[in-house]
Order: sequence, then structure tokens, then C-alpha cells
Amino acid sequence: MRARAAALVLFPFVAASAGAACAADGKPLSAIDWLSRSIETPLEALPQATPDVSGEALAAPAPAPDRLPPRISARPLGPPEPETEGLVAAADLGLPDTLWGASTAEDVAARLRALSVDLPPNARDLLRRVVIVRQVSPAQGDDLDMLFKARVDTLLEMGALDEARLLLGARPPEDAELFRRWFDIALLTGADTEACRYLAERPDLSPTYPARIFCLARNGNWHVAALTLGTAESLGILSPEEDALLARFLDPELFDAVPPPPRRPSPLLFRLYEASGDRLPTAALPVAFAHADLAPILGWKARLEATERLARAGVVGPGALFEVYAERAAAASGGVWDRVRAVADLNARIEAGTAAPKDFARAFDAMERSGLGSVIAHGYRALPSDPGDDARVRRSLLRMAALQGRMSVPPAYIDPNSAEDQFLAAVVAGDPAAAPARTVLARAIRDGFIRQRIDGPLAALDEAGRSGEALFLALGWIGEAAAGDPDRLAEALVLLRRLGLEDTARRIAIDLLIEAERA
Repeated sequence: MRARAAALVLFPFVAASAGAACAADGKPLSAIDWLSRSIETPLEALPQATPDVSGEALAAPAPAPDRLPPRISARPLGPPEPETEGLVAAADLGLPDTLWGASTAEDVAARLRALSVDLPPNARDLLRRVVIVRQVSPAQGDDLDMLFKARVDTLLEMGALDEARLLLGARPPEDAELFRRWFDIALLTGADTEACRYLAERPDLSPTYPARIFCLARNGNWHVAALTLGTAESLGILSPEEDALLARFLDPELFDAVPPPPRRPSPLLFRLYEASGDRLPTAALPVAFAHADLAPILGWKARLEATERLARAGVVGPGALFEVYAERAAAASGGVWDRVRAVADLNARIEAGTAAPKDFARAFDAMERSGLGSVIAHGYRALPSDPGDDARVRRSLLRMAALQGRMSVPPAYIDPNSAEDQFLAAVVAGDPAAAPARTVLARAIRDGFIRQRIDGPLAALDEAGRSGEALFLALGWIGEAAAGDPDRLAEALVLLRRLGLEDTARRIAIDLLIEAERA
């Protein structure tokens, strides 16, 4: 099946660099360790001559025959302008548009890359809002591309592929590093044919051999793809794993063993395993890979679990999740099937007009145990006014109402003998000082709403006009509180309030209280 050295003179792409996967210094081309190595450093970007040990210049490699010289554009430099990259105006999402202030673009990007996206739901939503809005450019630093890539990468890590694609623009990006991200989004969302057609039109992007072979096959050029594989083998460019996967991809009848997958497969490797008949489970992969399990051709259970995972990440809403739930009846018991059954039973009783408070509580409890309490709370806005006498039902309805973002909860939901219920209701009302704070977390939340001043690193950044960096640092502290370390939570909440995000701070506090109960 494989063409070997003979392909060297038959395929026009052989002038590509053998260092296909990494930058010149051998480091990954992105902070995200699962991006496909689909693009290599174009020859135009390499130095034109390299001195040898004798001091004489060595001739630069001849340009590949399939490339045209890049177009060069010029424009006069003007005063700093607001960033054009963004999906909505900051004011539309309740944010200031001067968060970057006196920061450098490099410092903002570094803070953003250091921030974990594993945050409580409303903190994660705040991060998403900050990343997608249009902001006035930083006053210092000129590497806005670094900041823009950090924003896109944050969306990729969150699994928000649709928003990342929109942020990249209506057309595929011409920048090679941004194209790598666009290419991987296409691979994970089933748009790989479109991506491969575009790549065929833009050889100046310098695709690596695995990407070329994959796309040649996707575009129907199987014979040329086989010749390209032979070329890559002759040049020793491919790793043994890539060689085996690509050979199996081009000829499924091969009986060669498929190599074990790496710990962090790229979307391209994921698609190659899938095409080889050895589809990798996505549960242990980054959340962005869950999008690949939404394809209608996959089994219902796989789509259920993928949609739930994306719902937990805040990527899809209640409507999308409940739509998948409603496709058919639960096939078994336990796990996802209990949640499907609980929601189906609640919907049936609501439609029949016989829904009781216990039905809402049962469905909420089933979802909350799996980290989906916020999702079901937003899916059922109308709750029973009278919870009845069952203390467990009242407790569940109180938490369901609290997660909806209301400004108050029905007094009948609150157990007068429960300090936790009373404090949660006080936080919902925006007045944590109105109830006793019995835990370390509750006291940190109370202090975050009583105090007016911030100290330490947050104060230093805020006073220096670097409030965006302070916000990212505060979100990191909120993540620490969710993991059980609330020591710096009060400072973080005070900063959010100073930035005009009082309601967001209140919702984050509610998330933390309810997550702590589940832990």
C-alpha cells in the first residue's frame, strides 16, 4: 500500500521542513498541550541566512514551489485604538471596557494563562464574559496578538468552541498560530472537510505532513495522500505512532496494531484513531473533546454524557440538555439514567398538572449530586409556592431557588432551625450579615460583603490601574475557595463589588455555599 522513496520525486510538497511539529527551539507552539501540530513554521518566517562556524553565510533554503510570496501590506501608525476583537460590547455584559488599563498586553496574557478555568458556575461565566467582550487595548506593551491568543485559548480550555470560533472571525484566520486553533475547532465539531478544503487553498500556511495526509484524504485525493505518506516515511519525519495511524487511516484493511494513545491526544490524532476504528473515549480528555460526542451517529448514552459534561462546564444550557434527555426513555438505572428518568417524570407531571413539590425536589437532588444543580434550577423557573412539611423537600427547593439568581426566596422554603438555610437565604437577599455565619466559608463570604477596602496584591494592582489583572487574580482565589481554601475569598468578593459586579459576587457566593454542601 505504501509508496516509499519513489514518492520523493512524485509529490510536490517535499521541500517542507522536517521540523514539522515544533517551533525552532523545540518548545510547544501553544500553552495548550492538546493542540494539533497541523502547521509548521513557514520558510518565509525563518532567517534568510545562517552563519556557519567559519563566519560565512549559508544559503537559505529555496522556497517550496507550491508557495507564492506573501502579500505585504502597510499602514501608518496611529494612536492606540480599542481592540476590534470581541463579540459584544463590555457594557452589554455589565463590564467596564477599561479592564486592561495600565497593564501590558503581555502581563494580562500571562495572568489569563495562569488562571484555571475550573471555577464555580458564575465565576466561570464571568471569566467567559471578560474574554469575549471588546476592551480598550492595554496602555503598554505591543503584543496584542499574545493577548488575543490567550483569550482564544481560554475559551478552548473552557470547551466554548462556538465562541472561540466566533472570536477568531467569520473566515479562517491567516495567521498560522490562529489557524491551528481554528483547525482543531473544526476537527472537534465535525467541520474537518471545510477546514481541509481551506487548507488546500492556502499551502502558504505550511501544513505538517500528518495534516496534509489527513486533508488530502478528506478532499478525496487518496492516491496523493498515499504518496505523501511514502515521502514522509522516506524523510523520517513521522513518529512510529503517526506512521501507523496514517497508514491505517489510508488503508483500513491493514492488520497493523494501532499504537496506544498518548495521554493528551490532539484533535487530529483523535480523528485518526476514530477513522482507524479505535475511537478514543472522551471522558478523560479535555472538555473540548466532548463536542465530538454530540454527533447524531453516536449512541444516545455517549451524547447524554457529553452534553451533561458540557452543561457542567457552562457551554450548553438547560434546553440543549433536556432536549437530549427527552429523545427516549431511560434504558437502565443508575448514573445518567436516574437523571433522565427524574427529569422525564417531572416533565410528565408538569404537563398533566399534577406536579408536587417532591417531584421538583427529587429531580433537583438527582441533578445536584452530579454537579448539574445550577442547570436544572435555570430550566424550571416556576417553583411551587408551598413546599409542604417535608424538611428535605424544603431544603432542595431553597437551593434550587437560590441558584436561579432571585433576589429573595419564599420564607416557607427556609428552615428556621437550620443556620445553613438562614445564611443562604441572607446571601440570596444580598445581606449576609443578617444571619449567623457558622463556617469558615460563611464568615469569608460575610466579610466579603461587609468590607469596603481591599489590601495586598489586589489593592496594588487595582490602584495601579491594572484592574483586569486583579480580576484574574481574584478569580483564581475564588477557585481556591471552591477547592476548600477560602482564606482569600473575602478579598476577591470585595474586588468584584468595587468593579461594579455586586450581583455576580452574590451569585458566586451562592455557588460556593451549595458546592460546599455537596462536597
